[in-house]
Amino acid sequence: MEPEQVLKPGFATGRVLGGNLSCLAHLVGTPYMPDVTGALLLIEDCGEALYRLDRMINHLKLAGILPLLGAILLGEFTGCAENSDVCAMVIDHVGEYTFPVVCNLPFGHGSRNDVIPFGAPFVLDTNELMLKILEAPVAR
Repeated sequence: MEPEQVLKPGFATGRVLGGNLSCLAHLVGTPYMPDVTGALLLIEDCGEALYRLDRMINHLKLAGILPLLGAILLGEFTGCAENSDVCAMVIDHVGEYTFPVVCNLPFGHGSRNDVIPFGAPFVLDTNELMLKILEAPVAR
């Protein structure tokens, strides 16, 4: 993690959940929405205009999802608005919360796609510029 990726500093531990923002927003209110309490919410998208991304983040906020989170991890927003505009919009929505927010992580619909196992526990420490898995996602 690079220092310029930290939008809101902090420390969090929790399961990594999330994925494509459009798909996640459509799960709200259904039995398929995961319990995001304390989660490090990983989100990315492709081909969405900034106003639609804004609407989806606001939907998560109004549905009571954002206050439950431990952190937000932003990946690539391929074919969307400028990355700086996406980051600024997210910060506008989460400014009142104490959890950390990082951006430009290597996951999404672009060419950079690190393996980040959903459901696995991670620690995020922006002071140490660290996102680290705490437990192997598979048995040896």
